[in-house]
Amino acid sequence: MNTRQSSRGRTRSGAAQNETSTAAAPRTPGDLGPDNPVALARYIAEMTAEMAELARNAKLEFLAYLLAMAQAEGEKLSRSSSGETLVPSGE
Repeated sequence: MNTRQSSRGRTRSGAAQNETSTAAAPRTPGDLGPDNPVALARYIAEMTAEMAELARNAKLEFLAYLLAMAQAEGEKLSRSSSGETLVPSGE
């Protein structure tokens, strides 16, 4: 099994690594600017999902909840396939 050590010293299996590395979200800061809000929303959703999992594992339930809400909002916004300006819910 292929494993990789993360920057925090944890290892991830090759399957888990491939699962995130094959995602459609761009990984370079230049691709995530204001000219590409859909990709930026998708990237934020992916990152907050990982942070929510870390918070749940540490029993930080309210933080995990808030991160899950941010993840859901990012996923909703990333489903927009048109070029219009994205407006968060509630505005």
